[in-house]
Amino acid sequence: MRTRILNQNGFTLIEIIVSLIVVGIMGAMLVTFTGTALQRSSKGAFDMMEFYQRNQIIDNVTADYRAEVLHRRDSALSILKTRVDNGSYNTSFASVTAQYISYTNTNPPVEQSISSSGYLKITISPGSGIDGTDMVALYTQ
Repeated sequence: MRTRILNQNGFTLIEIIVSLIVVGIMGAMLVTFTGTALQRSSKGAFDMMEFYQRNQIIDNVTADYRAEVLHRRDSALSILKTRVDNGSYNTSFASVTAQYISYTNTNPPVEQSISSSGYLKITISPGSGIDGTDMVALYTQ
């Protein structure tokens, strides 16, 4: 004869399946939330890295300018503008432009095509698809 035990401890198959479904849904939500939070947390570090790289371009331009002033005082600005126009400082994360400017009674300064005033404005803009502001440096004769 078989005896039935009426007081069985444990879970039914349906209870286990429902528990696994709930745990799976909660796990998917946790992975989604953690992934986006992790992605957003790294944005500040990438922005700072791109800012540092643009700042390094300004340092390189300034070093080249100082070297040219030591060697050829009269043509330092024109040589620097030629290098910028040829794309010597452009990278995938920044583009560099140069423009002669003059200060007159107008506001803002007037851009010129030739160096009659002795001021060269170098603008470093973030590359396409990169957030950030322009960096500007002025060089004089």
